Amino acid sequence: MKIYLSVFFTLLVTAALGANAAYEPVVATAVPNAATQRMLLDRHNDPSFGGKTNQGFAATTLLTKEDVERYRANMASIQSVFGAYQNWNAVVFDPDGTDQENEAVFAVLTDIGYRKEDEDIQANGWTTAKARAFSSCLTGSAPNGGVLTAGANYVEHSLCILWLSQFTEEQDYFEQFPALPEGQFYHRWLIDFGLLDSLYHEYFHHYQKAHTLDRVFGFDNADFNHPEQNAYLPWWWIEGAGQFGSWFARDYWKSIDHLRYLNPDDPTYAGYWESVDWRTPAPNAGEKYNSLDDHITWSIDQLNSTFFFAASQVQNTPNKIGGVLNAGVNDENCEGWMAGPSDGWYQGDPRRGQGFESNCPSIIFAAGTQFIAYKSSWQVALRDIPADYYELGFWGAIEKHLGLTELEFYAEFNALLRSVDASTISKNYAPPGWKIPDADIADVVDFPGIRYYGKKTVAPSNPGMTTFSFDVDESLDAEPLIDGLLVIRHLFGFSGDALISGAVSGDAGRGDSGAIAGYLTDAGLELDIDGDGESKPLTDGLLLIRYLFGFSGDSLISGAIGSGAERDTAEEVEAYIQERVPAQ
Repeated sequence: MKIYLSVFFTLLVTAALGANAAYEPVVATAVPNAATQRMLLDRHNDPSFGGKTNQGFAATTLLTKEDVERYRANMASIQSVFGAYQNWNAVVFDPDGTDQENEAVFAVLTDIGYRKEDEDIQANGWTTAKARAFSSCLTGSAPNGGVLTAGANYVEHSLCILWLSQFTEEQDYFEQFPALPEGQFYHRWLIDFGLLDSLYHEYFHHYQKAHTLDRVFGFDNADFNHPEQNAYLPWWWIEGAGQFGSWFARDYWKSIDHLRYLNPDDPTYAGYWESVDWRTPAPNAGEKYNSLDDHITWSIDQLNSTFFFAASQVQNTPNKIGGVLNAGVNDENCEGWMAGPSDGWYQGDPRRGQGFESNCPSIIFAAGTQFIAYKSSWQVALRDIPADYYELGFWGAIEKHLGLTELEFYAEFNALLRSVDASTISKNYAPPGWKIPDADIADVVDFPGIRYYGKKTVAPSNPGMTTFSFDVDESLDAEPLIDGLLVIRHLFGFSGDALISGAVSGDAGRGDSGAIAGYLTDAGLELDIDGDGESKPLTDGLLLIRYLFGFSGDSLISGAIGSGAERDTAEEVEAYIQERVPAQ
């Protein structure tokens, strides 16, 4: 039986508006400030700027060199796809170790100011007991104070405190089975793949946070009286968008040296899978694998069944399934459940309101990100939403890319889950665009090419923030023989190839002559650098190209100020241009 989406959408929009009659969707446009400027100057959201000098790592002395290399190899593979963002910090801590064994871990915690506000830590420093009490992943720090108090000194770090056992021991699940001799494992593969999958998930959170800049990440710490300070990322997208580690691993695990023992096609393969006793099952996994590829395929099949999971649950059909991967509703009856604005809060948070303990919100956790991909593309779901949510907030970014307001989004999601009779479809059914693509994740989503805030609207050198930039070709730099030349040619009336020939950099985001001409035409009197009411090549164009070559004082303005100019001193001209070039 087919249920027509258009009819249900109309009904569910009405229902959503009625059920949320007192709910006003938050208008959360950013108001950039001194902290924003500092983060842009630090290139906090630049995927090409992270590295050993601005990413922290330390470990207990009990972690072997081989395990340190396992961590580094995993992170190198992950960052090759998602980009390398600064201020990612990870430590490997032994909660049963001595303070001396964990000393290097404490040094990183101190260096990034983790829990710096704690009076005991301020006075007495870190101990193993304190680090155990405050272990978390992902957490973080702002060592110079909050956004408004630190201002231009604001700095933010992400921190993942891993435990030694994540490298050396199997999950607690295996405690129900007889203990094995030291160095032996029921499912060693699950330790190694689990570490890669966990690091993927947590680094994805760091990527998400990097693009909120100084705005509050999710709902938990949001100040609802000041919406401009919050990006309002809903719980289900924060966690749900990070569930695609198997898609990443499918095309990258074989290039990671310490996982070669799981690849039967590798020349060094020594028969690992033939030695696994599958009479002891692995948690959250299939069975009788012959390669790690088998588990990855099983995981992707789970992700591809999220539509059926969600639809069968809200319709409570006899063939319903109770969960997929990390999402499950146990034995709860979710018939009639509707996603809505309260799903911004984490599942189980009392601030969700009535029924906050329900497991039914796992439905949108499992299916929400794939619904975005279905409505737009995977690149929008995983890259373009983060690119825009600093400036527009999460729901502003959704509206930009999907054309749906918050309430319309939830209404369409709810309607889609009722658009087919779930009792008549297979577990593998999903609308077009919902499932994980067969292609490499890096070919589907260009993460390093994200048009992050400050790249598309270049950060000026003061917190006043102008939306126009003299970085005409959008290469993240304003150069005299590129941007300066483009401006002066435009003011002379050049167009087409004559405008751009030899004057567009190789990494330009705006390289087409029509786009450049349109950008400069739309700029209008922004090009009037001296403020005489006209934009002219031998005054304004010359002032810009001189400034970009490093001229200052009289050598900057000599013979290049128009009659009746509002800005007729070198200081005024320099200040005007400086506000409209990329922060260095």
